[in-house]
Amino acid sequence: MNILIVYGTYSGGTLSVAHEIEELLKASGHTVTLQNILTTSPSGEYEYRTKDLLELLKSNDLVIFGSCTWLEDGVEGQMHSGFKLLDKELSTGPLEKIRCAVYGLGDRNYAHFCGAVDQLEKMVTGRRGKLITPSLRIDRYFFNTDKALKDIKDWVGQLSKSVQRT
Repeated sequence: MNILIVYGTYSGGTLSVAHEIEELLKASGHTVTLQNILTTSPSGEYEYRTKDLLELLKSNDLVIFGSCTWLEDGVEGQMHSGFKLLDKELSTGPLEKIRCAVYGLGDRNYAHFCGAVDQLEKMVTGRRGKLITPSLRIDRYFFNTDKALKDIKDWVGQLSKSVQRT
């Protein structure tokens, strides 16, 4: 199965989790591609390439979205800004028939624990994508790495079972 992991990260935690998920899925025989929600332009600046990403979404059997939860524009519990751009673009091209899963990082000390997960789920279901398993919410990844790795392994196991059923 071809699986795309689209992640948005500011401090590297979401990318680290993407790599963990990637390795577990590859060990199960899947082909996995990682894609930052923002890509690097030839000048080294980050940019968002909607057309390229929309084509990638459609060309995979499963798409996993992962985001940190962030304080942005004075509002707590926000998903990565690249996903906000994608959400606007998806209004013109729904995720219909695309199987999806979501993971997110957060901190229970804040009022909106893993608020990005809620926003990503809404983006997927609002565009008629199919969430195939409950989302993974990781609390304080860098401070609870052992627990997080166990939770990731368990979630990928559930994800694999869900993929086989759909």
